[in-house]
Amino acid sequence: MLSETERCSYESTVAALRKRFLSLDIEELRGLEFHQLMQIKQSVEEMGICLQKLAKKAFPGSTPKEFDRLLKGRFYQALLPKWQLKLGAPKATETFDDLYARARALERHDQQFNVRASNDKPQGSNTLKPFEKRTEFHTRSWTELLKRRKMLAL
Repeated sequence: MLSETERCSYESTVAALRKRFLSLDIEELRGLEFHQLMQIKQSVEEMGICLQKLAKKAFPGSTPKEFDRLLKGRFYQALLPKWQLKLGAPKATETFDDLYARARALERHDQQFNVRASNDKPQGSNTLKPFEKRTEFHTRSWTELLKRRKMLAL
């Protein structure tokens, strides 16, 4: 089943045979790694790339449609629960690339929000409890509203 050009040189013949007859033990090992991968300290992007590499090694003979279905399902399962909740279940028409892009966008948005929130915190005066802060905010808002009404009435 080798073409004439592959039969001509030893290196190309060996490469073609290795590609065609990959050891099943290696495929099973890669398949186990693929199914056991979970997001722990990785970013969404790192985990997606790692899953793609493992899937290519574990399922070399799969069709693109099967490959995408496997990746999409495993990617969603491997995500941290907070990302699963934010993403929701993958849609049937959605590809792995679509799901991956949505997850990366959510992670970037979350990182930007955390950076912005940490920059907005006042330095030093963090003695009020959350309930007291909320109460202070509401009373300040009401007093400002009353002042504005008085100014408009004049």
